[in-house]
Amino acid sequence: MAEKVKRLTPKGETLRRLYAYSGNMCTFPGCYSLMLDPNGIFKGQVCHIEAAMPDGERFNPNMTNESRRHFDNLMLLCYPHHVETNNVYKYSVSDLKAMKARHEKMFSEDIVIQTILDQLKDYTKDTSFTEVNNLNNFFKVINPNDKYGRTIEMV
Repeated sequence: MAEKVKRLTPKGETLRRLYAYSGNMCTFPGCYSLMLDPNGIFKGQVCHIEAAMPDGERFNPNMTNESRRHFDNLMLLCYPHHVETNNVYKYSVSDLKAMKARHEKMFSEDIVIQTILDQLKDYTKDTSFTEVNNLNNFFKVINPNDKYGRTIEMV
């Protein structure tokens, strides 16, 4: 006997993964709407590719309730694009899955890590070390342009 269809809330782990792979942007191509605004308010919408309920767009009766709330069946969209993608004649399941895959690839772990590594700079490579062996040398090291030529007298 098939299970009774019911809408299940996505798990926290799934929502965290969706958000991480969204790059804080709507999944729709060319849309840069933020999912979280600068005040930390979630403005995006968690959207089903195949609907959670029988009266929804692209409902698949062969899916389980768990698979309907699974990461692979969800995407983050801004409100206008959520409404637009409800057009089942224009946006098929395969269209939405491809859209999701392209968007998430931009923010997948390997690409993000490599982007960060490419932008890191080791500032220690650009510095030189001068050994300080007395206070006179110290002043020269900390302020090599000291026009007064300050020295320390030893008493």
